[in-house]
Amino acid sequence: RGAFMIYGKRNYLRKVKLGIALVVERSGAEVTLRVVPSAKAEAYEDRIVLVPGRIKKSTLIRTVLRYMKKLSKERSLKLFTTADQLHRDLPTGGFHVLECRGIFGGLRIDE
Repeated sequence: RGAFMIYGKRNYLRKVKLGIALVVERSGAEVTLRVVPSAKAEAYEDRIVLVPGRIKKSTLIRTVLRYMKKLSKERSLKLFTTADQLHRDLPTGGFHVLECRGIFGGLRIDE
């Protein structure tokens, strides 16, 4: 009872790059942060590519939102993303910042 077997050939995917990206979607003066697979990040000018690492999710979200709020005041943009949305969209665990492009060029996140 409760045991099962799976028969057949196993297809393991090896050396697959694991990553996601935080990207900026703009609509006029409105700015939204979205989480997309890292393969789609190349389509966005403003992006942060993330891989598994040691930076806590809460630290990453706090730093990125603080940076975006400062930037939105300087450039008179309206930010439509909350910390709760990013907490829900990002996977659990830690992160390492692989690259920062576009408006995120000046962002520094300490581990």
